Amino acid sequence: MRKVIILSLLFVLCISMTASAVETSADTVTHVTHNASQYFAKGRELYKAGKNTEAMITLKKAVEENDAWAAALIGRIYAMGGDGIKPDMKNAVKWANKATEMGYPASNAFFAELYAYGISVPKNTKKAYQLIHDIENLDIEDDDIVPIVACVFYMEGIGTPKDLQKAEQIAQRIKDDNYRQNALKKIAKEAELNNGIPASTLISEVRSNQMRFNKNYKGRQITALGFVGNIDEKKGGYTLSLFGTQGPDNPFSYIECRFPISEEGKLLELNRGDSVRIRGIYKGKEDFQVGAIVFHNCVVVN
Repeated sequence: MRKVIILSLLFVLCISMTASAVETSADTVTHVTHNASQYFAKGRELYKAGKNTEAMITLKKAVEENDAWAAALIGRIYAMGGDGIKPDMKNAVKWANKATEMGYPASNAFFAELYAYGISVPKNTKKAYQLIHDIENLDIEDDDIVPIVACVFYMEGIGTPKDLQKAEQIAQRIKDDNYRQNALKKIAKEAELNNGIPASTLISEVRSNQMRFNKNYKGRQITALGFVGNIDEKKGGYTLSLFGTQGPDNPFSYIECRFPISEEGKLLELNRGDSVRIRGIYKGKEDFQVGAIVFHNCVVVN
């Protein structure tokens, strides 16, 4: 399982935090004064303008007025640094804790990520999913943390079956245009990986740029569409050469699919030249061989 595809605010803030803060319920919202709202609005504009030092001063005034959003944004500034402020994870954690304790309504998204990846707590994907599920419909003005995290959970199947349709619905609620478009592109790519990519396309991609291919696909489960070549026994299993439409004459012209013994029955039904859909895991550039890309733990899916 890859780490979160789109980094959420609280994960960045709290990657080294202990899980001692109190988990807040979905309807816990800290109401702030008019002054706090003004301070926060001004501080956020300064932050967006890259004026972190000035933003920090103004945001701390908002925190004094009990504004939890301001505390979370101060944590972000400490985590990322800039404008004379050095990245400081100790202070980032301190302010993230403070935001949680003040009732930051999206705090369960942070806890969800802790449990999803086992950061400072035992990994528990079911608990992680329940935490984000409880607040996935929470709509917070100018805050995309909840839909971003929920989108990733459904896209990657963290604690729940993978549901790309649900992920897309949630992604549409992301207010930031860049985050929303990036999320939708990643969902479309994930759908393509699940439904099947022509072997010729994968072969062409690796021939064009091996480094980019490795970055895009390493550790991913990929479904490839192609034609059956040789099927051979190999110690501990079998291999199948999956060809695209360009034939075996070009470099990187086929995918070597490695199967466990449990797939023997399905392989026995295949004939050379058959159209087939195969799902396997690409483990990285170390698997490049002369004339082949290697997929591991393969299964025949049609």
